[in-house]
Amino acid sequence: MDRLLYRNFIIFTFLALICFAGLATMLVRSNNEIERSGEWVAHSNAVILSTERVNTTLERLLSAQRGYLLTGDQRFIDRYNNEHVSLNKNLDTLDSYTKDNPIQRERLQRLKTVFGQFTNALEERAGHFAMRVPMPYGTLANFRIIDEFRSQITQLHDEIVGDEYDLLKRRIAYVEAQKDQYFLILLVGGTVCVTLLMLFNGILLHAQSHRNSAEQILKETEARFILATEGANDGIFDWNIAAGKVYYSRPFFTMLGYDKASHMGSLQEFKDLLHPDDAEKTWNYVNRYLRGEISEYSNTFRMKHSSGRWLWINARAKAMYDKAGKPWRMVGAHTDITYMKEYQERLK
Repeated sequence: MDRLLYRNFIIFTFLALICFAGLATMLVRSNNEIERSGEWVAHSNAVILSTERVNTTLERLLSAQRGYLLTGDQRFIDRYNNEHVSLNKNLDTLDSYTKDNPIQRERLQRLKTVFGQFTNALEERAGHFAMRVPMPYGTLANFRIIDEFRSQITQLHDEIVGDEYDLLKRRIAYVEAQKDQYFLILLVGGTVCVTLLMLFNGILLHAQSHRNSAEQILKETEARFILATEGANDGIFDWNIAAGKVYYSRPFFTMLGYDKASHMGSLQEFKDLLHPDDAEKTWNYVNRYLRGEISEYSNTFRMKHSSGRWLWINARAKAMYDKAGKPWRMVGAHTDITYMKEYQERLK
């Protein structure tokens, strides 16, 4: 019997290691791909913001010269020079962001050329004004030349921003696809691993006596549950509604910056960390779900980090009901989605 148990244990350990190693490798690769994709999303955002800054600086440049032409005040010339320096810096920054995109880089080179012609026209107009010398082609002609340059700049600006927005949409879609793939890997891999665990636990149960087998399986199951919950990125909770007790995994508090071990606690611990503005909405949502008004529980709210800032949390859970249809247990997970909220704000 001991030899049989030992052999089964060796086989079980070997298959479990292969399963977890393969799952971990796929999850790490998927996570790295998500991070790289997120960097490209941030890169597209930076290109769009830099292009907008260039356009804004151009308007300030033109406004400063108009002020000088209208008032003759030297301070407007100083403002013009400062904006000109700022414009060159913004163009250099945009140049560094478009090195990976030949089409955008070609547009930027054309934009620099037109900017040079535009600023030359502005400086020519300002020079004639300062010397009180009539313009060779007349004031209206000069204005038409400047307006033509502005139209070219606007067109190039729109092309750069429009193309980058299209690229940004594709990159965001790719990030979302990678996230879906990540969770699919996690689901399938977890299902396979759980299936293997159940299979070999059944073999162990059959080989051992009923009492000793039950005790051993219980210890192993508890150990695996603790390792799984503490090793996961999501915070796990198990709410015994009837008893008013909640089991919290270590990551439940770790993502919020608190050093607490997995333990059985009270619901008040969660309430104390919930944002006051989200409390009523959150509990209304929980009650509606427990009453069966909502088929799936997926709630979003803010919780307080130990540093004092607020994190956005997505909670997913499943309730269990007795024969009378009364909920007695609710098990779920918390995921930190603050970075997704920040991306949305940056896109806005």
